[in-house]
Amino acid sequence: MAAIAEVLALSGESEQAMKIATDFNLLSLDPPISKFRQALLALAFGQTERALSLLAASQQDREAELVWINVDPRLDLIRQLPTFKTIVHEVFPTVLS
Repeated sequence: MAAIAEVLALSGESEQAMKIATDFNLLSLDPPISKFRQALLALAFGQTERALSLLAASQQDREAELVWINVDPRLDLIRQLPTFKTIVHEVFPTVLS
């Protein structure tokens, strides 16, 4: 459902996307999805700071999905932000961004 909500949000169907996110607690503090996936959903809703915060939390939790942080095109919107670069450096210390 997170992927569906993400696609809807990116397609301009924010109201329907938010209903799904709310109904399935996708952006709650105790979600049924990873913080990485929450970050992608937050970014689809245009919540840049929240997405960065969730990515930082994902890094702290050492979530497996973080291996995609440097190549996932859904993160292109925030790729040049200093906070994002810091997170990438913490995940991949030898990668220059």
